[in-house]
Amino acid sequence: MKDSLEEYKKILWNKFQNSQSPRAESRYRHSLGVLKKALEIKKTFSLPVDEHKLMVAALLHDYAKFTTWEEYVQIIKENHLDKQLLETSPKIWHSILGGYVVKKELGIDDPEILDAIRDHTLGGSNMSLLSEIIFLADYTDETREGEYFREAKALSKVDFHQAIACKIHQRMLKEPQFVTEELKTMYQKYRED
Repeated sequence: MKDSLEEYKKILWNKFQNSQSPRAESRYRHSLGVLKKALEIKKTFSLPVDEHKLMVAALLHDYAKFTTWEEYVQIIKENHLDKQLLETSPKIWHSILGGYVVKKELGIDDPEILDAIRDHTLGGSNMSLLSEIIFLADYTDETREGEYFREAKALSKVDFHQAIACKIHQRMLKEPQFVTEELKTMYQKYRED
């Protein structure tokens, strides 16, 4: 793992630019926004997480956003993963498979960072504190605009667990196809904390 966050910023910028996606610049700004928000959450709630790991996970959480379908298939084969992953929504592949891309391309093998990347969209029932921060920061950074994000953004400044519960609840309402028993259990856990 590199020591300099500036190196990762350059790598991420080049990765996004090379994708030639019209969304590359906005996705890069979002990554910087998540980094800023993750640090804000850590400070606001005095959360005891390794700051370097937090910054790396926040910055690289969407590293695999523009990975091609063919590359995802290769990752699944190389890592002997369940091929049914490809039957899930493509919107979440960058999250579920992102850690594998980061490990392969950047050599980052810290399980906590890789788990935080994997969990940033859908979460998980056993998220670490680092994963929880990235999960919330991804949803409440300054690039997320509109009424849909307002409640979670407000909660992210005053109640860490309720903000996470809010994100989960809003996702359950907006994307019922992703509602699982695990997600319902997660929602209860954070709502009751």
